Amino acid sequence: MNRRADNSTPLYEVIRNTFGKEVYKIDAEDIRDMDLVQDLLVALIQAKQAMIKEPIQSKRPNEVGNHIEPYVLDALNEMQGYTAKKPKTKSGKGQSAGYPDIVVTDKHQRASYLECKTSAEGRKKKGMRTFYLSEPSNLETAKVTLDARHLAVLFTMKEENQKYIPTEVLLIDIYALPCKLKREWNSDNIRLLQQPQWSGADFDKL
Repeated sequence: MNRRADNSTPLYEVIRNTFGKEVYKIDAEDIRDMDLVQDLLVALIQAKQAMIKEPIQSKRPNEVGNHIEPYVLDALNEMQGYTAKKPKTKSGKGQSAGYPDIVVTDKHQRASYLECKTSAEGRKKKGMRTFYLSEPSNLETAKVTLDARHLAVLFTMKEENQKYIPTEVLLIDIYALPCKLKREWNSDNIRLLQQPQWSGADFDKL
């Protein structure tokens, strides 16, 4: 895997090495790609307008992103010649968690993946983690099953009384997005509960 000077790897190499699939870059000279960008922007503006009319309500700002997907799916499926849905795993099962959020088939019968993101006003240019992709322990659970374009949708949101309203929407080609690997040690509840343990009830007996 080809790492850059800052120890990052472009997304297309991450996808190729993790899932065995190719990522296609948006080509400004390809009329089909420009059709795709224009049509997606039309749908995303419609989704933005729908969210303005019916703002997202959430007590937790970090959960707002989970609520924008239905707006985007509805707008995309209203576009003539387009179909959009939640991608299924390699084994054919539906799975809400994990990358990516949406798979789109355009009017040229080509596949593109969309990842939906939100950012609070004033924090869009901060260096906080906003994109992440986990390597599945079993490729049968992978949601990246097609050679496709990979795009991110970023809604900038303002909050008013726990209601979130979009002020801007961007469509971003993440073909060469620099990604860094964060390794971690982990365990699970089964192993955790096999370790020496005490509860308040134990001390009540003393």
